[in-house]
Amino acid sequence: MLNTFGDIAALLGVEPETHERRVVYRADGVEIGGVKEYLAYLAWRESRKPSSTTLTELTMDDLRETFKRHGHQPSTAQWVGLKDLVSSLEAMANGKAEKLYYLSPLDPGIGKSQSIIHFIRRLVSSGAHKDVSVLICLGRLAEIKPMMEQMELGEADFAVLVQEADSEKSDERTALLRELNKAGNADKRRARVLFTTQQMVQSRTRRHGSFEATDDFHYHGRPRQVRIWDEAILRAREMKISAALIGGMLLGAEDNESLYNTLIKLQADIEAKDDGAEFWIPDLLAETGLDTNSIFARYSDEKEAIKDAATDLWELSGTPVIVEKIRAANAAIHYKKHLPDDLKPMVVCDASGRVRKTYQHWEKDVAGEIVTLSHGGKSYKNLTVNIWRRRGGKTAWGEDAETLLEGIVRTIEKKPDERFLIIHYKASKRVPDVEKEIRRRVKDSTRLRFAYWGGEDAKATNQ
Repeated sequence: MLNTFGDIAALLGVEPETHERRVVYRADGVEIGGVKEYLAYLAWRESRKPSSTTLTELTMDDLRETFKRHGHQPSTAQWVGLKDLVSSLEAMANGKAEKLYYLSPLDPGIGKSQSIIHFIRRLVSSGAHKDVSVLICLGRLAEIKPMMEQMELGEADFAVLVQEADSEKSDERTALLRELNKAGNADKRRARVLFTTQQMVQSRTRRHGSFEATDDFHYHGRPRQVRIWDEAILRAREMKISAALIGGMLLGAEDNESLYNTLIKLQADIEAKDDGAEFWIPDLLAETGLDTNSIFARYSDEKEAIKDAATDLWELSGTPVIVEKIRAANAAIHYKKHLPDDLKPMVVCDASGRVRKTYQHWEKDVAGEIVTLSHGGKSYKNLTVNIWRRRGGKTAWGEDAETLLEGIVRTIEKKPDERFLIIHYKASKRVPDVEKEIRRRVKDSTRLRFAYWGGEDAKATNQ
């Protein structure tokens, strides 16, 4: 108990000032003898106050330190966008977020993923938030492991929920499924942070009717409060794919036996069904070894209807659809995709959000459901784009690959001290192995990085 200035001075190790004419300060009923002692007392009292630092402030401090180490310098506007994102995450953690989708449209490379990683680290270590849990919905299996490793959580603090691996298969994707499902806490409902895919959320919530009723995503019997959706989200979309369009995809599948046979069987099975019958689209990735990105790349040069049908079909992989008879000799599959209303609140991180028209219509047409956070902008004023006025599609590669390869190699050799990222088509019947051909022609291939169009690295790379 501190009753006199002498007590405070002894505690602080401060010598009191002496004056003929004494000035007395009082603070909280305690007598203070001089300005110096008074200021020292205020500093001591401030140090005794409980910390009021928020998760947002702590996360932003961590980001500044991380960015400084890596030489990353976001603009003031980009910092505002990052803080807007982190503040929305904290609002969910504190139970103060409105039931909305919070769209963060920050451009690639600004720091969305790092913001999520640092925020979750702080959340898990916060004593005030020990009952708060997180659901992270990613677009691809390959994205789970890197984020999981960067987060550096304890084994008990995280888990992964993806589809079960086929015990009879031993391919790369099956091995990844096994690895992910074993990662972290074996009791997934007791892990603070749950990683899953968007497809799992869609299929499980459709089966149970709501997010709250889907206990696969619960933590200790309750829905997880902090919900993050990485990449694009669609409120609802109606899809209709005719059996004839599936037949139209066969030409682009002639060089891949498993793809060709899968499409042939799928077309026949749909046409054999009655009008209004339910039909399950098989797991097309498991059947063919091709994911949505690979299919998009394969059919990117086809007619718009074929290209859209191919990507829509792969998006419906493992999904029940309804068969409609258009005419006696033709049929189509029909599906309307939607997310449950109680999935909100949720933060959506989509780097294309600033230019994707879907969100603009959504925000305008469905009031009170989605709000766009600060995007921060990104300047490309120092970027120089050089255009080679020559065809570069798959047909051009099939007809004149030598000329295209020579032009690329010539450009690389003109700048011997610079590194190059080369985006190319995947090798096929028409397209040569671009990476192999370029590497054997250049003098120093160690400064080259390659990613095929539609592949994992082409979609999101820091090279």
